[in-house]
Amino acid sequence: MRVAQINPCSYCLILHTRIAVEVGIGAAMVAHLASWRQSTMFSGSEALALAYCEALTRYEHEHFDEMHQGLTVFFDEREIAEIAAVVINMNVWTRLKLAQGAVPVVLPGDEEPARETESPGVGGKKGNPS
Repeated sequence: MRVAQINPCSYCLILHTRIAVEVGIGAAMVAHLASWRQSTMFSGSEALALAYCEALTRYEHEHFDEMHQGLTVFFDEREIAEIAAVVINMNVWTRLKLAQGAVPVVLPGDEEPARETESPGVGGKKGNPS
């Protein structure tokens, strides 16, 4: 969700907010995500993972070594690789959705996007496997 906030991808934000609710992440934590640095809701490991997410998303390569070392306090090498893989994958999907012009459409009476629209002239398959 943080990747979608940074990029910014409305389609992915709506999708991942819905998933967060479904897996039991509270509305307050979702609301605090954009201001996680000022929030007291995130643990040390979560804060480091979010900082790493931002560094990978913004490609702050001068901080990668420092971020990686910080993560080793809480995560093993496999977990760090998994965090990186998720962030990189989400960057691909948010940017793909933005490139496709995908926007969520809410139909009258629905709270969730019922379908996705595309910009004129944009074709291809729809969907986001994330």
